[in-house]
Amino acid sequence: MPFIACKLPHGLRIQHQGKEILLVGGNIGEDLENVSRNGRPNDNEMRAHGFGLTEVSAADADVFEDWRNKVTYNEGAKEKGKLAHPFPALENGSILGPFKTKDEARKEAASLASSVSTGFEGLDPDAEKIEENTDANSGKSNRK
Repeated sequence: MPFIACKLPHGLRIQHQGKEILLVGGNIGEDLENVSRNGRPNDNEMRAHGFGLTEVSAADADVFEDWRNKVTYNEGAKEKGKLAHPFPALENGSILGPFKTKDEARKEAASLASSVSTGFEGLDPDAEKIEENTDANSGKSNRK
């Protein structure tokens, strides 16, 4: 059975050609009691390097490919493969596949794990130089 990898935290619901495909996201099977050193949940059977893996039927894989082509490529463009209105999660690699096997999906997820950013990652307050709101912590109210 084919697999689709999705790094969006809560996955994605795709409705196309009268079918619905639910992609699991990167938070599938999260074990908050046993996080890895970098703060991410450890991988489980359906999670690989921050990607959730969804097993789909061959027919659903064909529907997914058709959906991907419809939301990505402009068939009427003079240049083949010119992007029309690219779906951001496909454009940045947050959604990958379909792959023939789970191992193939895991291998691709591993190769792209550090380079793919969904935009939903948490901020590191030290690295981002986020200032503490002292008014909120002092109990003062800005209401009048």
